[in-house]
Amino acid sequence: GANITAPNNNGVTPVWATSFRVHTATVEALVRLGAEVNGGDEVVTPIWAASQEGHTATVVALARLGADVTAQNNYGTTPISVASQNGQTVTVEALARLGADVNTPDVNGATPVLAASHNGHTATVEALARLGADVTTPDNGGFTPVYAASQEGFTATVEALARLGADVNTPNVNGATPIRAASHE
Repeated sequence: GANITAPNNNGVTPVWATSFRVHTATVEALVRLGAEVNGGDEVVTPIWAASQEGHTATVVALARLGADVTAQNNYGTTPISVASQNGQTVTVEALARLGADVNTPDVNGATPVLAASHNGHTATVEALARLGADVTTPDNGGFTPVYAASQEGFTATVEALARLGADVNTPNVNGATPIRAASHE
């Protein structure tokens, strides 16, 4: 028979590949048949892939089957962080209910709120704040969520962050402020 746990030449396993798509029943079947629920490569596990794509039902199924919702890849990115980066608000909320930490930074110090802010995902930022995320935490370079949103021109995200308690004047480690970022290319 076929080896359902064997990766292809790129390190992709069947359960990993089906997690990128909306094939929850197939993911469940593969795991029941012996596929490694936390398998993948150093960058992307099945739950990370499903989180990135916003496949909430698959995320919940994988967690129920033993996938680690807090696992960090080689860059320190967690499933909740990649879901935040891609504006997958419903998936972010599900991951938090499943035990994911809304404040876990990656190796550069970027939190899920910073990831969502950098991409203008206002609803995701607001959901993270409701779930207990700190909206003021800077990354290792001192870039705050407000700075990231300002730099990219995401006005609604900046306004939401300010309503949630973020300081619009906090500079990065080089002294650059969000208003400078918004007015400079």
